[in-house]
Amino acid sequence: MYKEQERLGGFLSAELKKVLEDYRVEKKLDALLLKEAVAAMDPSMDATNEIMGRLDKLSVDLTMPETAAPAEAAETPATETPAPEAVETPAETPATETPATEAPAPAAPAE
Repeated sequence: MYKEQERLGGFLSAELKKVLEDYRVEKKLDALLLKEAVAAMDPSMDATNEIMGRLDKLSVDLTMPETAAPAEAAETPATETPAPEAVETPAETPATETPATEAPAPAAPAE
């Protein structure tokens, strides 16, 4: 399921970028900015509705692609991962015990 979400997220992100870039080029703009990134602006410059209209016209195929049958997956040989090379590390120094700085909490009084 995660792979499918990742696939759709990537697809939608790519489509959004394409729509934004097409709009920028068509309108001969140097940049498109998020409203949140602008301190003040003329409301007539807001392109949100036009961009949303273009996004609404997109046809998105949300069907899951066919996956390989488990039998086919079993036939595929697993690739071996080479063992990591041994790395020499410096000898560890023994930890020294430090005296406790807090006294143990007193026991609750017996009733």
